[in-house]
Amino acid sequence: MVFNMKFLIVGLSLLASLLLLAYGLKGQEVEVVQKTSWLNTLEGSTSYKLGAEVLSVNSDEVVTTIDVGFPENVLKDFKFAFAEDRMTKKVIAQTHVPSLLKDLEDRPYGLRFKLKRLPGFEFRVHLYERIDAQE
Repeated sequence: MVFNMKFLIVGLSLLASLLLLAYGLKGQEVEVVQKTSWLNTLEGSTSYKLGAEVLSVNSDEVVTTIDVGFPENVLKDFKFAFAEDRMTKKVIAQTHVPSLLKDLEDRPYGLRFKLKRLPGFEFRVHLYERIDAQE
């Protein structure tokens, strides 16, 4: 039941954001969800949406660690993220909150996911961010 409530909350949040943007409420902060297209758990797998690319995949007996790179502008207002399994259409359980990857100049370039899943699956990333609504 809790799991289904998360999807309900996510859906309502997205709907509210779209309504706020549609009415052009200036100065209001709204949450926006962006999604990549489906990615494979293979290094080099790319998404035509958001320009995402799988940078590395490492796995032990329980956890698969996946680094996903994004263009800098995509992560500028990043708030939080999760990964969705293509086959089950459910959120993949994580051992940690995804961490922001930064280069030597402290610029964000990707996210690290620690997923409770063995490699060999397709997934997409859902990004939540905050923006100011414009006309």
